[in-house]
Amino acid sequence: MKYLLSSLLLIFNVHHSFSQVTVEEFIHSANEALDVKSADAQINYLKTNPYKLAPLQKLEFRTQNRELMYTQQEYALRLNPANPWEMRSNNKYFEQYQGSLSFERQVALKRALVDRYNLVILYLYYYQLKNIAIESEALVDKQVNVLERQSASSFFDADEYVKLKVEQLDKSVATEETNFDWQSQKSAISQLHPEAAGRSITWEKQVLISIDRMEQVVDSLKAKVISPLEVAYRQQKVNVARSQYDLEKSNINMGFLQTSYDRRRVNQDRTPFDISLGVTIPIVNPNKGDMARRKLAEIESEYELKAAQIEDQASIEISYQKLKESIGRYRDLQVKMEALKNSSLQKDLTLLKGGDPLIALQFESGLNKLQVIQSKLKRKVLTYYIEFLTESDHIQQLPLINYLSNNLSTLN
Repeated sequence: MKYLLSSLLLIFNVHHSFSQVTVEEFIHSANEALDVKSADAQINYLKTNPYKLAPLQKLEFRTQNRELMYTQQEYALRLNPANPWEMRSNNKYFEQYQGSLSFERQVALKRALVDRYNLVILYLYYYQLKNIAIESEALVDKQVNVLERQSASSFFDADEYVKLKVEQLDKSVATEETNFDWQSQKSAISQLHPEAAGRSITWEKQVLISIDRMEQVVDSLKAKVISPLEVAYRQQKVNVARSQYDLEKSNINMGFLQTSYDRRRVNQDRTPFDISLGVTIPIVNPNKGDMARRKLAEIESEYELKAAQIEDQASIEISYQKLKESIGRYRDLQVKMEALKNSSLQKDLTLLKGGDPLIALQFESGLNKLQVIQSKLKRKVLTYYIEFLTESDHIQQLPLINYLSNNLSTLN
């Protein structure tokens, strides 16, 4: 039985090591971010109501002997009841604090999701740049080969040959750099999602959301009004600060109730028990220093709320406009590239140079450079897309959605 369990565990570990990390799994791992888990742990702890004050604040047993004789011993039991206003303020403070933690969890989840989305975009961007660099290097190699074959003909240009040899070296270095950048993203992925360590990542086969589909999603979501998370969070911080102030204000000892037993009175045919009561009259609140600090925190929270309210709508509109403009530039470049590919320009230039095959390769190198620009624009579009989802607070809405997929699949 022990051998069977060991075998099963080994098989599981091997399978886990060679299994693939999907984009969906990586994005969903935002729920496992330390900030999110920390908020969850605090919320779960507060749900057990550990903060509730007992009606009895303190119980004291007292004794005294005025004449140092056994028969003269006195005993007393003093009770300090809790301040009911303090109990109420304490409960209110922790209820508000629990609400603040819920918003903090959403903010932390939002940040974790943004980090993961941007890393997926970077991974695919550098993979595309790597492929373009390999293609660019191959085109330069072909040009060098053509010139070497033309060394005895009138087409040969020594200066062009030297220039291409230097460019050949540059392209080789550029390919290595883009490959390094691409590989570096895998380490970054494992840092955000430790379970990805040792597993394969083949996101290069991932089909990203199309530009047309992206526009449909953005226009649809812009029409949906969602309560701004940052504003709600700042409002809750104001509520917490106010409840802290009220708690400090009510943190006053109410007094005491004491019952005592005096053995001397037994021999005097008098009742040995008596009761005494003390009530605190708060002429001056002893917590003024703490109250002042809480008031300053409340004022600061109120102005942070005002700043969030001012920035909220503007940030959504700005991110929307940036996305629209970048989509427009991407489409313009796409149209120009298609026009160049389908034009007779390459053929015409070759004919002008007497059929020199080097011209066609140089034309393809020009298109290759445009592909680099196109990749950069695509990355910018995707980044602005995630920025809009973040500013409009759709990115962290439950159930979580993979906004990089065409069908907007749900993350389980």
